[in-house]
Amino acid sequence: MARRSVRPRTVALAASLALLAGGGLTGCAQSDTAAMVDGRRISETEVLASTDQIAQISGPQGAPTPSMVVSALILAPMINEEAARGGRAGSDAAARAQLAETGIEDPTQGLLEIQKAQAAQQRLTPAQVEALTARVRDAEITVNPRYGTLDRSKMQLAPADGNWIDPDAAQPAPELTPAEGGQAPQGAQPEPGATPVQ
Repeated sequence: MARRSVRPRTVALAASLALLAGGGLTGCAQSDTAAMVDGRRISETEVLASTDQIAQISGPQGAPTPSMVVSALILAPMINEEAARGGRAGSDAAARAQLAETGIEDPTQGLLEIQKAQAAQQRLTPAQVEALTARVRDAEITVNPRYGTLDRSKMQLAPADGNWIDPDAAQPAPELTPAEGGQAPQGAQPEPGATPVQ
């Protein structure tokens, strides 16, 4: 069975969903939490499992980053709920059947939500899109900083830079490069704080 690539659709979903994001973005304190959306927890386990399944479908070169998957997992349930209010929601069974065609027989709940949102997004009326945009804008959203920070100019997660645990942490001192033969050059002075080469 040939596998269909869902990368363009998945990446497009993450990007278009991210354009709707407007809630506050701060760090999550709970272990194994990638994000919290109005009290709904998205676990890091779910993010990694969903990312792995998308990579199985699209191949390693087409796989989205975990940050893209976090964006999609934040917004997909909101799209699906808005679609359901208008009687336009997709079913888990239909999403499972579509994913089975790509080789994923036991999708994560997150991947099911993303798959349903891809279809539902196209069926939303302009009024539903407006309501969804307002809902996302007003949502209380917190994201674990390892997945990035909110770029308000693009309304998407920007990748985390450097040390996301302590952004004020000093950069490590450069290592001394041993000369040919494995020895430090004669007379070389180590950088302050560097471990001497033995």
